[in-house]
This record gives sequence, structure tokens and C-alpha cells, in this order.
Amino acid sequence: MNKYFVTSSIAYINGEPHIGYGQECLGADVMARYHRQKGDNTYFLTGADEHGFSVQMKAEHAGMEPMPFVESLIGKFQGLKEQLNLSIDDYVRTTDPEHQKNAKEIWMKAFDNGHIYKKSYSAVYCVGCESMLKKSDLVDGKCPNHPSLTPEIVEEENWFFKLTDFQEKLQEYFDKNPGFVQPNFRFNEVKKLLESGLEDVSISRPKEKLSWGIEVPNDPDHVMYVWFDALTNYLFPKSFWPADLHVIGKDILRFHAALWPAMLMAAGYSIEELPKKIHVHGFITVDGMKMSKTLGNVIKPQDMVDVFGIESTRYLMLRELSFIQDSDFSWDRMKERYNADLVNNLGNLVQRTISMVNKYEIQVTPLRQGYAGQESHKRKVESQGGLNIVQEIEACDFVEALRKVIEFCSENNQLIASSQPWVLAKEGKTEELAEVLNTVYNNLEIIADRLVPFMPETAVKIQKQLENLVPEILFPRLAENDKIQIPNVK
Repeated sequence: MNKYFVTSSIAYINGEPHIGYGQECLGADVMARYHRQKGDNTYFLTGADEHGFSVQMKAEHAGMEPMPFVESLIGKFQGLKEQLNLSIDDYVRTTDPEHQKNAKEIWMKAFDNGHIYKKSYSAVYCVGCESMLKKSDLVDGKCPNHPSLTPEIVEEENWFFKLTDFQEKLQEYFDKNPGFVQPNFRFNEVKKLLESGLEDVSISRPKEKLSWGIEVPNDPDHVMYVWFDALTNYLFPKSFWPADLHVIGKDILRFHAALWPAMLMAAGYSIEELPKKIHVHGFITVDGMKMSKTLGNVIKPQDMVDVFGIESTRYLMLRELSFIQDSDFSWDRMKERYNADLVNNLGNLVQRTISMVNKYEIQVTPLRQGYAGQESHKRKVESQGGLNIVQEIEACDFVEALRKVIEFCSENNQLIASSQPWVLAKEGKTEELAEVLNTVYNNLEIIADRLVPFMPETAVKIQKQLENLVPEILFPRLAENDKIQIPNVK
């Protein structure tokens, strides 16, 4: 049995989760379910990044200590598992004792191997990124990812990581693994970073400046820089390492593609033990504007679930919003997609097919026995029918994968419309009638199979309806004149 280990990034616990992070976790979940369906020994890890200056500052503004502050929010992130039906195997918090032990071990191994040193310096610090920036990184004096924040000029003595020690080794790894970062244009960004020359990075803050973090094991007056702390969460469980896929946002690419492999090599990991692939998704705007509490346009996963339900939300977040490029959220487009794809196409196909099989008393011949997504059986329909989406799934191009699924549904609806089973029945053409309805029936088995990673409960419902021949409405229609209001943001 092959091993497959997928992670999302860990959520920064300084506010409530929005659909951008929800979509990231959902994308990782699709990959986990896809590999389980293939029969791979699969592990899906996510967690919470609870340390750092931003969390400490937010807690102070709330009149709370950091730990009670993160405890007040952690449930909202862990709740995504049920909200979106995520098949998460483990949830690692950076406040967990075992995680802190691992982070200290990585630090000491890198230190003992001569890759950590101490020096005084001056730099520009972005609270939002929890990162030191070069002046050349700034746009109009601001961090491009956090233009509403004013960067801080930091002058202090910190511990530094010799990232420059790994310039050649990272280049070697990139050359040997041309698919290390996908999509390729994101990999080009990392390559340009390497070409411009790496610099050593600060990996600690004095406790007098930042008290909320993991204490540096060889210096009790300092705490670890949040990234040197957070990245080590991926080493759970060690038996599954290395990660086959890290799913992350574009704003944290350089930390995952350069700093993280270098940290591992500094701690003694070989090139063969580095993460195998990183998939980078873009940002989500709302009606062309960045999500903001001030604008009142922040969309939370539960907001979508309240309108469309869990299964349809999973579909819409992966079909309407790109998992590769930046994309824009619109309630109206979501409603249109829901009615067009799920109600009129997929739902209609299932209901009309089963209804006609019953009405005309057709003897159907299933391609296989067992419910869709059942892990104990082999995927007998994978090579059958004209619906192969393996390439799209493995590239995390979920928009295209689901477009092909719905196009296949449309083709089967068109087959019914052109063959007119009701006419064939009236004319007594029973063999031709049975052939048409068996074709569509078997294609629905294939559709249910392909939907397992994306809409697991819907896949099971379709398969059960095909077995029991009892048609039920899968997706209730949203009336055209129903207005969906953007939820109030508190």
C-alpha cells in the first residue's frame, strides 16, 4: 500500500476563519479523499499557529492573556472539520507540548550543526506576515500583503539562521524536482528568489519584545520566530514524513519552498526526506474587493453552508473559485452555479433517470456493487466511461475537474433528450429503450464515483438511489428572485 501525506497550512489564530482558509482545507481534503479512494494509506494533517507578535497584540487589545485569547477562537477553526465535512486525521496546535518539544529539537540540531548564530541588526518588520522584510519588498513603504499596516523598524540582537548555507542545496533540489511547486508560475517566483541571492534570516525575538512564543532552548531570554516554530508542525506524525503535498496560500510560499527545506537540511534531513510537492492557491476577493471587516464583506464558510448546505458549499467553493489563480466571490454567481450545475443538471439527471427506469420497468445492470467511496472495494469503474479527471485532480485543478463532471452530466441529459425514452416506450422499442437507460444509469455510477473526493455524501446518496431505485431530490432549487444578503460582520 502506498503512503500519502497531505497538509494544509496551519491557521493563524488572530481572528475567525474566512472562506479563503476554508477553501484551502477543502482542497487538501479533496486530495486526501482521492488518495484514500485509490487505496493509499493516507494522512491529512492541519492545525493552528498560535504564537507570535500579532496574536500577542490582538490579545492585549481584547484585554486578555494570549492563551485564553487563542482558546476563545480555536473552536471556530477546529469546527471547520464538521462545517465542511473535512476528513482530517490530526490537528496540531503550536501550543501543544509535543509540538514545542519537536520545535526545540529542530532548533538544537540546526544549532549543533553550525547553522544558527547570534548578531545585532536593524530591519523592517511586518506584523501581518510575522516576517522581516527588505526595503525592496515594500510598496509605497508598506508590505504588499498588508498595506493597511505600518511596518516597524526593528533594532535588536537576535538569533539568525544561516539560510545562505543552503543556496546551492536548494538549487540542486529544485533542479532535481521540476514539479516541486505547482502551478509552475509560482515555482518561477521561488527560483527568482533564489537567483537574487538568499540572506540569513532572524529566527528569534527578545522576550522583552515578544513574550508569547516557544522559548529558545539555548537562550531563555529569547523566543522562537513564529515561522521557525510553526513549520515544524508538519513533522506529525513522523512515521508519514516526508509530506507528499503541502497546500498553502501564495503569501507564504517563500517560507515553505525555501526556509522549510533549508531548516530540515540544517537539522540533518537528507534531500530524499524533504517535502515532495507544494501546491499554491491564490487569494479570494468579494465583488472585486479584498475581504475586510470595515467593508462588511467577510465571508465565512458557515455563511455559505447556511445558504447552500455542506455538500453544495464544497462544490461551489471548488468549482466557482479557482484553486490556482486569484478569484472573486459573488453570491449571485454562486446561486447561478448552484441552480445550473447541481439542480438543473446533476440533480435532474439522477431523478429523471431513476424515475424512467421505474416507470418503464427497465432491468438495469450495475457496473459494480457497493456504495461510492467505500474504501474496502476496488474502483472498478475508473477505466470505464468517458470521464477521466485524474490529471486535473493531481494538478489540484478542481475547477476543470468539476467542469468535466458537469459536462458529462450534460451529455447524458442530452442523450435522454435526443433519444426520447418516452417515445421509444410508446413505440414499443424496448431493447433500444433499455440500452439508453442502462447507458445513463451506468454513467451515473461513474459520476458518483468521480464525485467522491468533492461531494462524498452526495456520491453515496446517488449510489443508494441507483441501488434502491427510489428517486429523491438532491438539491432543492433556490428561487430566481431570492436575494442572498451578505452576512453582517461583527
